[in-house]
Amino acid sequence: MTDIRKLVLLGGIAAVLAVLLVTSGLNAFIWRYALSRRLPRLLAIILTGSAVAVSTVIFQTITHNRILTPSIMGLDSLYMFIQTAVVFLLGGQSALLVNSTLNFVLSVVLMVGATQANS
Repeated sequence: MTDIRKLVLLGGIAAVLAVLLVTSGLNAFIWRYALSRRLPRLLAIILTGSAVAVSTVIFQTITHNRILTPSIMGLDSLYMFIQTAVVFLLGGQSALLVNSTLNFVLSVVLMVGATQANS
């Protein structure tokens, strides 16, 4: 089976599963409400999956290693640790959590600092 056929088959399976996710359990009384809740969720799933796939390919291209991913290196766990530490040390209403730009800058600085310390 060629690569194109595999991609078309996987795309078809994904499309069928997406339709099943959106339409399962619908009836005439709840379809409008259910679709207004399910379609944004499906869009978020597709967007997140695409972002993870692209970032993994970029990461593997930069490191010239097909096996190495940010998850294997523990960067996702480091991010969760940083967020948990901020909540634990500064509280849930801290400016570092409420202000998304400040949170992003802090996370990037600490993650780059942590990865530079290990190399």
